[in-house]
Amino acid sequence: MRKRIMKSMMSNGDDVSRQLLALIRSIPTGASNDALLTGLPDITPESHLAGLNKLLQQGTISRRESNSVLRNPLCM
Repeated sequence: MRKRIMKSMMSNGDDVSRQLLALIRSIPTGASNDALLTGLPDITPESHLAGLNKLLQQGTISRRESNSVLRNPLCM
């Protein structure tokens, strides 16, 4: 039972990461945290943070310090 719950949580995290990435890619100038929260209002704050951390750790997105915008390096 516990393995099933953990697997479900991981697949939800993957789904959130995919949703976040799709939204980030749809905003050519980069996505602010407010834009992400507005664009995906049904995602819990915990899932939102976990999804962003996963994308950042993978190098799929990067954070621009100057204006706190998340960008997909492939779109730069």
